[in-house]
Amino acid sequence: VVVIMIGLVSCNDKDSKVTYMQQGQQLFRAENYKKAELAFAHVLQTEPENVQARYQMAEALSKQGNYIAAFESYKAVINQDDKHLMSRIRAGQLFLLNGQLAEAENMLKQALVLQPDNIETLIFQANVNLVNNNTDAAIVNTEKALLIDKNAASAILMMANIYTKTGKLDHAIQLLQQGLKSSPEHEAMHLLLANLFVKTRQNTQAEKQLIEIIKLK
Repeated sequence: VVVIMIGLVSCNDKDSKVTYMQQGQQLFRAENYKKAELAFAHVLQTEPENVQARYQMAEALSKQGNYIAAFESYKAVINQDDKHLMSRIRAGQLFLLNGQLAEAENMLKQALVLQPDNIETLIFQANVNLVNNNTDAAIVNTEKALLIDKNAASAILMMANIYTKTGKLDHAIQLLQQGLKSSPEHEAMHLLLANLFVKTRQNTQAEKQLIEIIKLK
């Protein structure tokens, strides 16, 4: 059934696993998350120990808003590979989304043990600090991430959110405009920038950002 749904041809077991994996990655990049999920699931049917396929299936589930299934898949990845950083960060982010701060902080502690200077660890740490109303610490985390990579989209978006929260709307707008030069297809940046233009009564600029978002669909 899966073969028919994702439109792949049959081949020997080894080649088919590679093909399904590649197809899943292509579908994910094309934002066809349901079919990507099916492709990764097919890999796992024949190779349940494939950590990469399980993680990417979790990502596809999360993109579809199926957070419970995504969380279970992230947990399964952690059980298979206790050093898998991004699964801990993603699970922690879902804990935050669900208002489970203590659980998120526990995931953060584990991520900090694994890779304390990883950009995504730092941004997750900044997010936890923001939820704890520790804005100064969140700024330190995000600035450190930007020192590692000034074009890191997640760090730019986090700093823009911090600027917005602290009322520095002009700083946020300037940062997002700069960030979109290196990440022109980053929908969340366009959306936040549109909202900021509305807040600052720059309606023409807000409309331009909404047009850019529509073009990305």
